[in-house]
Amino acid sequence: MPEDSSLTEFVGGDGQSESENEGDADQPARDETSPATVTYAWDDAGRECAACGETVTKRWTGEEGMVCGACKSW
Repeated sequence: MPEDSSLTEFVGGDGQSESENEGDADQPARDETSPATVTYAWDDAGRECAACGETVTKRWTGEEGMVCGACKSW
């Protein structure tokens, strides 16, 4: 059985952790992320479709807001 490797063997270059490297001028800037966009919602009690007003359990994002499957333009 091979000998266990140390975690320091997998750290790039100088052995500094990622948090120690923050702020270094030679480090690439981190990309900003945007929050997730809701595309589907399910509610066991049912919610109103923004287009037709029918109470449904499943809704998708549409031009009018959260809409039922019949009102969703696929």
